[in-house]
Amino acid sequence: MIEFFKQHKWLWAILMAYAALAAIFCEATPALEASDEARHFGYVIELVRQGELPRARIDAPGLARQEATQPPLYYALAALFTRGVSLAGAEKMYRWRPDNPVGRADLPGHKHMWLSSENKAEPSAAIKALYRIRWFSIFLGGIAVFATWFLCLEFKPWFIHTPVLASGLVAFNPMFLFITSSVNNDALIMPLSCLALLALVKSLKRPAWLWGAGIITALAVMTKLSALTLFLPGMIVVWHKKADLFSVVRRGLGLLVPAALICGWWFVRNWLLYGEVLANEIHRKIAGNARSALEPLALLKEWDGFVKSFWGVFGGFNIVFPDWVYYVFFGLSAFSLAAVFILRARRDADRIYYWILTSQVGANLGAVAVWTSVLWGSQGRLVFPSLGAIACLFAWEQDHWSGPKGPAFSGAVLLFLLGVSLWAGLSIIPGSYPWVVL
Repeated sequence: MIEFFKQHKWLWAILMAYAALAAIFCEATPALEASDEARHFGYVIELVRQGELPRARIDAPGLARQEATQPPLYYALAALFTRGVSLAGAEKMYRWRPDNPVGRADLPGHKHMWLSSENKAEPSAAIKALYRIRWFSIFLGGIAVFATWFLCLEFKPWFIHTPVLASGLVAFNPMFLFITSSVNNDALIMPLSCLALLALVKSLKRPAWLWGAGIITALAVMTKLSALTLFLPGMIVVWHKKADLFSVVRRGLGLLVPAALICGWWFVRNWLLYGEVLANEIHRKIAGNARSALEPLALLKEWDGFVKSFWGVFGGFNIVFPDWVYYVFFGLSAFSLAAVFILRARRDADRIYYWILTSQVGANLGAVAVWTSVLWGSQGRLVFPSLGAIACLFAWEQDHWSGPKGPAFSGAVLLFLLGVSLWAGLSIIPGSYPWVVL
């Protein structure tokens, strides 16, 4: 065990820095003010009170509203952290500010979406429960960082700074810190997606890992339906070796059987309750942000906000960095995109690793494009199920590109992310929320 800690000392340093930053973000953002946190916490409240999964209703949406269509794994786990805490009167937290500036970072003044009469020194029981769940989300974010490190190591990088960069790109991404320090099911799908990819990579040498990949993928689907994109890299692993049909079927069953056993009931429930397997239509109706007509290229038209919200847009999408910070983020995004095409052209790149990662990123991005074509408001964090894969591709390409200068490049990128994350957590976000709202 001691040798394991010594061998991965940089990983532990990154994890400790991540935990400190996430704690800062947790303290900086008032209760319910994180993106969609009110609805995700509302799901937990309804689950605890009713003792059963909430049902999405157009006529009576409840505290969870459209999030009631989400698979239940994250909320069931989160509910465990409310034990011993009364959620009676939790509705008092839900006082919507009539003139709230949701999506309006250009408006001056405080950015609260909710009117709060809470005394921060003496929080209510519901607030205490919410913060317990936030710390659970922070723990899950640490697992995502951990999994990214070992996923990158599977590529046998030439330099130690490669997994340092990959895991640091995840840990110090301001938007990742913002989401994992809130009540949000994205906090669980990110580590599960990365662990599923890691299991798929390991199955290349040990086929028994496919069963593990199938179980983890199923758990990810039971967290959020965007995890269905993991079946594409899974099928690539199943088919990549030339073998007889029996071997392909056996490997495929190893991936699909656990998924069917764990997830099947959820889709049957959706069909019985809503008349649709994915429950997307009722989700859109309750959310109320459906486009008047299908726009297939909507994601391209909204690319500016999409990229910004991948790196860091806070509150109710109304707290932002100065423009120059986003210019750097645009550059890092362009490098990430270039890495995909450059690695594809390299003959020394390991093809199967490349296809596992890029197929997940491509499927995830395609799913977001479809979702954005019918709903307003694209969000970069919707590709966070692929964040570990994106970080590994980025680090892998800079490993090829920078050579001996790699440590300096990696250090510069991580120091920049660390700096802007501290700035956001210590100044930008808390400065937008004076505690007393008149």
